[in-house]
Amino acid sequence: MKTIALAYLSCLGLLTAQAISQPAKNEFSMEIEGVKCLVKAYRPTTPIVFEPMVDKDFRPKSQLVLAIMLTHSDISSYMSDEEIFALVRAKPDKELAQKHRSMMKTMFDATGTSAADNPWKGKYVVDQALVVESEKGKFLVYQLTTQGGKLTESLKNVAGKWLIGGEDGDAGRNFQKSILELVPAEFAKRHKASSVEPLPLEVLLN
Repeated sequence: MKTIALAYLSCLGLLTAQAISQPAKNEFSMEIEGVKCLVKAYRPTTPIVFEPMVDKDFRPKSQLVLAIMLTHSDISSYMSDEEIFALVRAKPDKELAQKHRSMMKTMFDATGTSAADNPWKGKYVVDQALVVESEKGKFLVYQLTTQGGKLTESLKNVAGKWLIGGEDGDAGRNFQKSILELVPAEFAKRHKASSVEPLPLEVLLN
């Protein structure tokens, strides 16, 4: 009986070790600009859709979606400087906040029915998000479908918040540019081969 119990525990230990060592179905490793990265894939189970022109009382529940909307809608027109600063990695700058509002307003003013060729017209749909974890930090590479085609951009997670803004220095900028180009392509290849399956994006919508 003791021998059977020991054999059972030994088998259980091997199975546990195998389970721990196997990567999750939604993740894969790759090297970018000489940096080892772990990529985790997510897709929404229901479409995440927003308009470029938003109502002044509208606020998404998700901080991540709000950060995305800050550069893809005129929502900044209805946000205080402090609310904008809370979503940007750059130092607080009231003049910069005002320029951002003005730029977004100009971009999205031409989204009416007469602006058929305007790529900013119409709805925006969040298609997928890829979290890149590395020694350089935690980034989110997200893709949007618009009337004008596909957009691929990134956010960085700082102290639990997704923030907009570019990396400092040539190395940082090159890394961020490379993750935008390489990570979605690698995910598409692996997803086609059924080696990676995304988890619901909703688990990231804090």
